[in-house]
Amino acid sequence: EEEKQMQIGFDQGFDRALQLGKVCGSIYAKVICAVQRGSVSKTDAASNLSKLENMLMDTIPDDLEVCQSSIEDLELLLGNFQCDVTDEMAQLKNFLDATPQED
Repeated sequence: EEEKQMQIGFDQGFDRALQLGKVCGSIYAKVICAVQRGSVSKTDAASNLSKLENMLMDTIPDDLEVCQSSIEDLELLLGNFQCDVTDEMAQLKNFLDATPQED
C-alpha cells in the first residue's frame, strides 16, 4: 500500500511538471521566434533572453508551487518582447489557481 501511494504521488507530480514544462517551453519558443523576426534589438534581446531563460528554466520550475510573484515577474519581462503568450500565461495562472494555498 505504501508503494502504491508513493506511485500515485509520483504520477500526479510528474503530470503537473510535464504540463508546466510544456507551457514554459511554449513561451520560450514564441519569444525566440519574436527575436528572430527582429522585433527586439539584439542588445536588448541578449540581456532579456538570459533573464527569461533563468525564469523559465529555474525560478518557475523550482517554485514547486507556481506563485503569483513569479507570474508577475514573468509578465513584466515578457513585455520586452513582441509576442503573444496570452494562452500560455493563462495556463500558468491556472497552475497558480490549482495550487493548494496554505493558511
